[in-house]
Amino acid sequence: MKPFPKPIYVTQPLLPPLSTYNQKLREIWKSKWLSNNGVQHQLLEESIQKILKVPYASLFNNGTIALLTAIKSLNIKGEVITTPFTFPATPNVLSWLNVTPVFCDIDPFTMNIDPAKIENSITKNTTAILGVHVFGTPCEVYKIQKIAKKYNLKVIYDAAHAFGCEINNIGIGNFGDVTMFSFHPTKLFHTAEGGRRSCYAWY
Repeated sequence: MKPFPKPIYVTQPLLPPLSTYNQKLREIWKSKWLSNNGVQHQLLEESIQKILKVPYASLFNNGTIALLTAIKSLNIKGEVITTPFTFPATPNVLSWLNVTPVFCDIDPFTMNIDPAKIENSITKNTTAILGVHVFGTPCEVYKIQKIAKKYNLKVIYDAAHAFGCEINNIGIGNFGDVTMFSFHPTKLFHTAEGGRRSCYAWY
């Protein structure tokens, strides 16, 4: 079998016009403010909040740290029900914080955590549900929230693949207690390798 004459990409990151990018660099050079909540950091945070239609947003250096911070801020302990179909960082952050990840099977069509199977995984030690919006397809957030309310659980979403996704014109970051978004270079919306960031939105 001969390979294709040109590569066929599943996806490619979007890039702004180089002149626009250079203009932003000139602004940074002029300010001499490269870190510690600089002007560009603040502008990006404000823009992200509007784009995602969320009440609050904070920038982090990567998605793993954002998830770690979210779990710590919600004082999550014991066991957390999550999905086995995700990037390793999702369950790893739980283990690093001495929280036990409990894997719940996925829906074979959406590849998201299956709400119909969550309750069977709940024990007296369960404190939260950590769902992942896979390939831009949102989890069944209303069903998950109903379960969380019934058992008094926190809900965290890994939306690394769901930047800008909405349900009935509601930004995906408005569901659950905290949602993490990723700007990794492999995503459609990114901040390039030199500015890898993530953010999380919360109530």
